[in-house]
Amino acid sequence: MNEKLNIKVEDRLLEARKEGLRQFHETSMRPHGKLWGMDVFSWRNPNANLISNTLHSFPFPVIWIGNGSTIIDAISEEEHVLVNLHSIIAYDFNVFNLKDEWLTQIKNCAGTETVEQTFEFLKMFKAPQTVLMFTAAGEKQEENTKVFEDYLKLVQL
Repeated sequence: MNEKLNIKVEDRLLEARKEGLRQFHETSMRPHGKLWGMDVFSWRNPNANLISNTLHSFPFPVIWIGNGSTIIDAISEEEHVLVNLHSIIAYDFNVFNLKDEWLTQIKNCAGTETVEQTFEFLKMFKAPQTVLMFTAAGEKQEENTKVFEDYLKLVQL
């Protein structure tokens, strides 16, 4: 009887550990190396406060590809992050819905309907010694992250 109880506890602990690791990998920022001289990262389900802290910690200006609600939440959390942003490309949002004072502080802003469309703007906005940060949240986060990662595989050398 004791053996069966121990096995059940072990199984539950293993399952909890697997779930914890899965959640960690889904919600933590992942490095992807370099693209056109830029350091590349992706991040699923980022927290607005963590985004603000992360943007401040980067040593270079940031090109941020993300969904509109995540971008608004992070900038609203701390508007000072705008000084760290080189460009914003929102893949499900019209950037002209952002506050005018935000738009005037960011060098480049673009809005698209899909992640695939952001890559054309990325080619225009790319700059050496910048960070490329891709964030995905919401219903299509897994799909959008896969599209981004597939694109990186095609263009990274």
